[in-house]
Amino acid sequence: YRTLPMTSKQQTLYNKMAKDMIAEVAEGKLLLTLDPLVLHSRLDAISSGYPVLDDEGKIIALTTPSNKVEAILEIAEDRQGDPFVVFAPSRKLIDLLEAELHKAGHKVGKITGSVDAALRTVYSELFQAGKLDVMLMTSAGAEGITLTAADLLVYADLHWSARVNQQVA
Repeated sequence: YRTLPMTSKQQTLYNKMAKDMIAEVAEGKLLLTLDPLVLHSRLDAISSGYPVLDDEGKIIALTTPSNKVEAILEIAEDRQGDPFVVFAPSRKLIDLLEAELHKAGHKVGKITGSVDAALRTVYSELFQAGKLDVMLMTSAGAEGITLTAADLLVYADLHWSARVNQQVA
């Protein structure tokens, strides 16, 4: 396991949101101000990249700087075309990784819930044939897909379900 520190921009956002999560009520008692699951999701997104928000404050995408993206770009560079798989439960993180890996000249496929079955099959076949460097996937790729061309699996983030994490491997 490799623990990555957040970028300073991510840390600033994370600290602000964490502070905004809690409102102080009379005599030092604390009260959560928003749904803890929503806030956890937002804090998790911030730890993966720099969030792009819509007018209502909903995270619609992630962008750099991202410590996770930088680490995976380093891995891809070090592997010099040897295929590997990257798993993350967040499609936003997978989309960000895809864009940045493409920019760096890597051949990338992805398996997410938004990729139709026919394209998933094409990506799997290309990966198995050695024509893709990196296969990115969410839990949509955790079952029924064989990616034996890879000798390395990188968890960019763990799924909350241990069963899914085990199935990915």
